[in-house]
Amino acid sequence: MVKVVICTREQTEFKQKVEEYNLPDIEVCAPESESELIEHIADAQVIFANPILLSKYINHAKKVEWVQSSFAWIDALNDPSLQKNYILTNIRETYGEIIAEYILGYILMLEKNILGNLENQKENVWKQRSYPTIVWKKIGIMWIGSIGRIIAIYAKNMWMQVYGYARENRDQHCVDSVFTGDNKDEFLSELDYLVSVLPNTDETKGIINSDLLSKLPNKAVFMNVGRGANVNEDDLIYALKNKEIAGAVLDVFQTEPLPQDSELWNLENVYITPHVSGYVEDNSKIIDTFAQNYKRYVTWEWLVNTIDFNKGY
Repeated sequence: MVKVVICTREQTEFKQKVEEYNLPDIEVCAPESESELIEHIADAQVIFANPILLSKYINHAKKVEWVQSSFAWIDALNDPSLQKNYILTNIRETYGEIIAEYILGYILMLEKNILGNLENQKENVWKQRSYPTIVWKKIGIMWIGSIGRIIAIYAKNMWMQVYGYARENRDQHCVDSVFTGDNKDEFLSELDYLVSVLPNTDETKGIINSDLLSKLPNKAVFMNVGRGANVNEDDLIYALKNKEIAGAVLDVFQTEPLPQDSELWNLENVYITPHVSGYVEDNSKIIDTFAQNYKRYVTWEWLVNTIDFNKGY
């Protein structure tokens, strides 16, 4: 039997849904207390977990061979102090649609002045005005990976002009133009929206800084659904306060929860959400990803969405 320990915020629900798959040779444990969790993790071959929660206990997992993250984000398990002698997989193919909905939702909110109309409604004010269309607006996506491609497809379906910045210049049917390396300035120069879906690597840390932001037009809005570590927040705050860019939609931050004394909270051109762009009510795709990978695990097949600890993604 393969012992699988679940370590999420939805223990009972995840256990029930995994068991509905009737997977072969499986014993599913969903401990309700910390002491039980440590006890069961000690001899588990497989762990299905929220990486933030598991990071506290992974060094107790002496027999673990494979960890399936319930997030696309796995940074918490890549800390140098934690063991990495197991295969780690994530669910990066699962969040594309919901993150794309988040991005398009905020773009439409900004372009159609939805919040302004709500304020007028509260004051019983009838104020007609014209609004721009997002057709042919320019959206740039860093980088065109699994999530970036879905955002690009959604944006193309809204007739936006879609530019991608990627590690290598491969043919990307979902974008109008792909930029790489030294072409970053050209990529940034005409954007209405810059969307970061960057992973957290040595290469990307602090890449959203004063130099990059200065290359954007003043009309541009920066949107971050990638990693907070990729943004120099002091530089971003300066650019926002001095209207070097028009605004920001931020779902991830260097420190989470975002400290109450952060200036970002009170800037009128900033829209903050508490790392929820990828949260979805229906977790069936997450469970299905685990189930399909489990079938591969027991038949010694290559697991999908495998993480390279050295690269961080």
